[in-house]
Amino acid sequence: KTEGTGNVTFPVKIRVSGRDPKLKIGMRAKANITLTEKKGVYAVPYESLADAKNGGYAVYAAKKDGDAYRVTAVPVTLGLQTDVLAEISGPGLKDGLPVVAGTDGVVPGAVIRPAVSGGGR
Repeated sequence: KTEGTGNVTFPVKIRVSGRDPKLKIGMRAKANITLTEKKGVYAVPYESLADAKNGGYAVYAAKKDGDAYRVTAVPVTLGLQTDVLAEISGPGLKDGLPVVAGTDGVVPGAVIRPAVSGGGR
């Protein structure tokens, strides 16, 4: 069943090893099933992806330029994707690189004032 949130639900049967007196017949549970997981990669929300000149993708980074920050396009390759995040890789990525969270109306070379938020690794 597909819900309005984009989540898909379906019944499954599981076998529980061991006994736990808290488990009762007919109980219901919610679970997230992880099909694939990668550690030590970068991930960004889809709204952080921009179209690159070569037809691929880029993220816009805020690079220090004197007293200001200037937007620079960093080419990336997409990897695993969820409904909200995309794994990215590329030689221009590094820990602590400030990435612009939304690319609408942002162009490379623009001067911006970044706001700090959480990391994507």
